[in-house]
Order: sequence, then structure tokens, then C-alpha cells
Amino acid sequence: MAVDQQVACIDLRTGEIRLCLALSSNAIDIGFAAASIAVLTETVVLLFNQTMTIRALVTLPDLPESMAGSNLALTIRMQGGVSRILDLDSGQLR
Repeated sequence: MAVDQQVACIDLRTGEIRLCLALSSNAIDIGFAAASIAVLTETVVLLFNQTMTIRALVTLPDLPESMAGSNLALTIRMQGGVSRILDLDSGQLR
């Protein structure tokens, strides 16, 4: 879950808090793609492995509106209608 500038991951089976992290900007969305959890903020995308370790932190060139995931990439729609593709294997933004 993400609220304002905080993100947390709770194991629903045990109630254990697996991750609690302060963000530098407001969270916009959380998504799932391949074996990654993606947190979209106003300035970055954080990719987490299923073990809740940070896989990548990618700085965005503009303000995002939304994201959608697939097996290999995240599509991030920016304000103004431009979309960027984040390759989940390399962590590179195209």
C-alpha cells in the first residue's frame, strides 16, 4: 500500500510488515509486472523483487499520470500524453 510519501508491504497471511519506506515524492500508483512490484511516484519508479528488496530506482523525465505492466515492461504514461517504456530486465527507460 502507498499513501502520500510512504509505501508499505504487509504479508496478508501473517500480518507481518515486510517493508516500510519513506518516499521523496508522493506515490501515484502501485502495479505488478512479471516478478516485480512497481511503485510510481511523482519523480521515480521503484521496482521491488518479490523478497521486497529494491531491484531498481528509475528517475522520470516528467510528471507521470499512470502505468500499466506486462511480462517484460511497464508503460508509463506521462502528462501531455507521451508514454515511456521501462524495461524490467535492464531497468532502462525508453
